[in-house]
Amino acid sequence: SFYSDEKFQKLFWMALAKSSVWESGHEQSKIKSKTIETEVYVASAEKNFLEERMKLCTYLWKNGFKTEMAYKCNPKLLDQLQYCEKNQIELCVIIGSSELETDTIKIRDVITRNEFLIPREQLIDEIRIHLNKVRQRLAENKQQ
Repeated sequence: SFYSDEKFQKLFWMALAKSSVWESGHEQSKIKSKTIETEVYVASAEKNFLEERMKLCTYLWKNGFKTEMAYKCNPKLLDQLQYCEKNQIELCVIIGSSELETDTIKIRDVITRNEFLIPREQLIDEIRIHLNKVRQRLAENKQQ
């Protein structure tokens, strides 16, 4: 369908990122709604990975994960990781050229800062496992 076309998705995301109306509203609502709801943040370790981040977000959304990414074309990795920490996003999925070449994905636990390199086909299962661990840890911390 037209909406699943990769070119349409790319144009949609670029238009959304350029929209000053959306950006001003997003800045105001980001801390309130995104901090709590976003489970997985998709980051890139290098420049020119906007399309790969978009594909990965789409894949994660289709699998039921509340996901977001930077809407800049070439965000710095440190800025993306700091955004996760600031907004309490539990997991960060990181892609770069080495991950594409080896068909792997890096998962970062934002709280502990531990990173895991996994085969791409195991991404959904690994995210579920790590989100469950994060939620257990958060529940234990609330009880203390």
